[in-house]
Amino acid sequence: MTNNENINKVVYGNTTLIDLTQDSVTPQTLLEGETAHDKSGALIVGIAKLQPSIPNGKTVTPINDVTIWQKCAGISNPTYTTLAEVLADTGILQTLIASDNAVDYMVRSKDFIGNEALVPKMTSDTTPSGECIGTQESASFPLWHAFDGSTNNNYPWSVYSSNVPYPHYIGYQFQTPKKVNKIKVFQRYENDATGTQTEVDLEASLDGVTFSKIETINLPSDLQHWGTITLSNDTAYLAYRLKFTTSNVYASRGYYSQMQEMQFIYDGICQNSNAMTYIGQNNYASNTLLADSDWREAICNSTYFESVLNVKVPTMTSDTTPSGTVFYNPSGVTFWQVFDGNDSTDGAFPNSVGNYGGYDYGKSVRFMCARIKYTSGSSTDKFKVKGSNDGNTWDELTNEFSNEQLVVANTVIGTYQKIALVETTKVSGSTNLFFYTIQFYGREDV
Repeated sequence: MTNNENINKVVYGNTTLIDLTQDSVTPQTLLEGETAHDKSGALIVGIAKLQPSIPNGKTVTPINDVTIWQKCAGISNPTYTTLAEVLADTGILQTLIASDNAVDYMVRSKDFIGNEALVPKMTSDTTPSGECIGTQESASFPLWHAFDGSTNNNYPWSVYSSNVPYPHYIGYQFQTPKKVNKIKVFQRYENDATGTQTEVDLEASLDGVTFSKIETINLPSDLQHWGTITLSNDTAYLAYRLKFTTSNVYASRGYYSQMQEMQFIYDGICQNSNAMTYIGQNNYASNTLLADSDWREAICNSTYFESVLNVKVPTMTSDTTPSGTVFYNPSGVTFWQVFDGNDSTDGAFPNSVGNYGGYDYGKSVRFMCARIKYTSGSSTDKFKVKGSNDGNTWDELTNEFSNEQLVVANTVIGTYQKIALVETTKVSGSTNLFFYTIQFYGREDV
């Protein structure tokens, strides 16, 4: 009998009672601290580290959770809990966008998109949606004038302290809770101003009834210009309002609170230049996000949209130069000038349903949006953007529209070589339809 302190096989008569000779366990495959016997029968101690399970980005809940998002990218112990922290760390941000699993979670997390204008352009305190809230002294200076989109309104929201005691409030209540991490304000300037209030409290409410201060902010002192205040908030509240406790000082009018225009913002992925660059460099990320209607809309509206939409019509100097082909119906019109990059020259086609103008890329691209500048500033006639590969069969890529300067694809159903603006409904009596600029943007893999 061989003298062997390790026993890896025990046979009794013709029966094998124990056989470790085919075992594959090693210290490297055994969990750290656990003990077992390898195929030689030797006692071993595991050294393998426990790997945390990675959530399935397509199904894990809840969504809009920055911690789960990082775990989807294999980051086992995330240190960031807010989107702002992730956006500030380009290394982590790039890791997240490079991870297919993290992108699958990201596309479902619509709060990550961000919004440069959470409040719609208001036409009353309650239309088109939500509600302007605060202190109103007079119907001539209503709350909604602070959210009407105009920096030239001669009757901005104003409250005189001689008529209504402090504090004065101006704010907005959403239909559902929203995160706000920036405020833009445009303060009015008058020639008799001798001072202006700069410090106000930002209050927020989860139910629209009970408000509490979340920050003290300094309003920009540069009047007649938009100013932006960055907040540390990452909580979704139903309502936000500014609290004025002292007022602007005007020699001829006394003390009052006033706001010409303001906007609540959530600065997210689509407002971040680095994030948009990383999306544009990653085919899985760009294709996944652009296939989603909410993300596609946000990307096309982003200041940095060309980081992702990498195909457009070149600056044309004729129907065929420098590349591709400008086409139109009927023939005999000058249409290529809509693609010349010059807003002082225009192109046109006769005003009739079915007439069109477009561009042949000479290669297949995925259309995402069109940007249009009308010679008259607007148009009542209606159009659709259509795509074709053979010039005979055309697919509708947008809903019917008129007057829009940006129109986004309603679906991403394929790739097309030819993209055209087609008149679908004639409304005006104009003989011709003139456009300063038309540009088609799309995407092709890098």
